[in-house]
Amino acid sequence: NAAMCCWPKDRQANDGNGNCAMPYDTNCVNKDPADNTNLCFSDFEKGAKATGYDSPEGFAVFPGDNNDGEGAIHCHGFAWADDKYDSISRYKANNLFFVSMYDHM
Repeated sequence: NAAMCCWPKDRQANDGNGNCAMPYDTNCVNKDPADNTNLCFSDFEKGAKATGYDSPEGFAVFPGDNNDGEGAIHCHGFAWADDKYDSISRYKANNLFFVSMYDHM
């Protein structure tokens, strides 16, 4: 089991994960995240409104990298065991919170 969260924009100043800076209203609008991933395909079936990328096909393909493809994108992933009583499975929500809200919000 695994999950991955990706961000196409930087929203947090001075965290070392992009070029967003304070004050937020002038130096943190549409800023690029630290590019740590090459995204090649994205399925929008369950998230076109959340991504901001609407596609009549329901997906997007990014054959290039950086400005020739997906642009700067920052991703983190985590995995958990099949056994729901394994400690890594019992605390997967903690990992999700840290990756999605604490470290990148």
